[in-house]
Amino acid sequence: MKIDLDLWFDDWVRIVEGSIAAQQEKPFLLIALRVQKCWAEMMLNCKALRAMGVENVATMSSTERNILLAAKSSARRHLRLIIVEPDFYLAKLKYAMDFVWAKCAFSFLLLLKLSRLLPERDEEYQELLEHGNRLVDELSKAGSNTNQSGAGNIYLQILKVSIEKYGRALRELQQPSPSGSTATSPFWELFDAQADLQWFVPEQFVSEWDFPGLNLFYFPTAWQGFFGDFSLAM
Repeated sequence: MKIDLDLWFDDWVRIVEGSIAAQQEKPFLLIALRVQKCWAEMMLNCKALRAMGVENVATMSSTERNILLAAKSSARRHLRLIIVEPDFYLAKLKYAMDFVWAKCAFSFLLLLKLSRLLPERDEEYQELLEHGNRLVDELSKAGSNTNQSGAGNIYLQILKVSIEKYGRALRELQQPSPSGSTATSPFWELFDAQADLQWFVPEQFVSEWDFPGLNLFYFPTAWQGFFGDFSLAM
């Protein structure tokens, strides 16, 4: 599937690059193609994990974990593409259907979730916050220039709420307590993207549009054994 996707992308890039009629729209079309490729890679990897029946990141094999890391990498590239050149993509959302707004919100929330499940570096948290705030700003501009009712604004609102919660949790981690010590609670205990994902229009995300990744979680195998022994004792 990855080879097919690369061929599809290369073919369309050649078509756009070689089209005289598309010269004026070329920057917009090329960004849209790259965004769509990142989205497709993210969906393919998440759906591959779902097909394998794996949900608990703690029990994943190295191959399965690499698939999840590939999904996270695609989600990160997706985010960077749409915020680096907002005039070429996000500004066009004022003409977009609800599904496109949902994709922007879902891809960022999924990236937050994957950053929780598979943390890679401390700088990642602050970078996500900055990129998330920029995404909200650009989506707000696009939303203010449209007569779209309801749905797009709902997706934007849940994105705002999630990023605000994420920012508060990050500040609590970084600020020392009155006693001079830093916060002792694990950062991700203060913020749960999973709860937001489950609350945010779950029927559309799961049933209508079939966005994968909502079922992923991290539960140490040692605790599984503990609860198994506990249930036997009962």
